[in-house]
Amino acid sequence: MEETLKKQPENNRRATENYRRIKEQIGNRIAAEKPKAAAEKTAPSGEIQKQVEELKEKVEKVAEAQTRTSPGIFNPSIGLVGETVFGYRSRGSTETGSARPAGLMRFNVRWN
Repeated sequence: MEETLKKQPENNRRATENYRRIKEQIGNRIAAEKPKAAAEKTAPSGEIQKQVEELKEKVEKVAEAQTRTSPGIFNPSIGLVGETVFGYRSRGSTETGSARPAGLMRFNVRWN
């Protein structure tokens, strides 16, 4: 028993040294794994690439919409079609019963 008690300080020193060494190793592993853990928490690179492509497409659509010109935006395409028909038919004095000849004039206007 005495011999065990004499060895106790040496055993305590070894245990403390082992504890410190193990603690240091664990700290080194944790420090090395932090970047990996952070990378794992973010989306995988393929997913990030997909999101980047989607954002690029959206930005391109917005840029295209801003540069698109509409020449008739303040001048809308409205048309009006009209047709005018004139007609004249003359009648002789024998048809009208007067000394002067007369005629029949027709005037029509149509709109579409």
